Amino acid sequence: MRSKYHAETLKMVASPSWRRGSHQPTEEMIQSADGREVTPDSLDTFEKEHSIRLPSSVREWYLVPGALRILYRTWLCTLYPDSLELKEFEGLPLIVFATDDVGVGMWAFRLDCGDDPEVLYTYVDRDYAWEHVSDSFSGFVRDAIEGTKSLFRDPLPRNTGHDTGEPFDARRPGNEKAGQP
Repeated sequence: MRSKYHAETLKMVASPSWRRGSHQPTEEMIQSADGREVTPDSLDTFEKEHSIRLPSSVREWYLVPGALRILYRTWLCTLYPDSLELKEFEGLPLIVFATDDVGVGMWAFRLDCGDDPEVLYTYVDRDYAWEHVSDSFSGFVRDAIEGTKSLFRDPLPRNTGHDTGEPFDARRPGNEKAGQP
């Protein structure tokens, strides 16, 4: 498969050093999480049902054999086309394409940013305040697989309420700088 947006990433995944690393791809990993592969028809169906056009870099990645399983090995639960979710944040059209493996956060790409769109992240308990994490979808995928850059806007602040059931409060000790760039 010839890749316009993901050539560097595909080269990395195919390299012997990546295969020897902690990811250790196996034949099972190369298959999609539940055995389904994404097809052009499944992407076309999603586009028709929602009257949208997926950005080229997103479409290209989804059509890489085993792409969803590759990202799953990085703890990103990438959604199949029939599970993609349309959202809006401050007037921006977004498509949620991944969640983390514990259900604390979601990643979305913007639909109004061209062929290789910006990626945003939100913590579910922050009322869906989306924050920039990558200038491009292809860069986000590369960074996720490479594992050298944070896929979050800021580290998860202490005392978020995950252990107490209480909502996040920036006035709590230790949280004063949470959410600051």
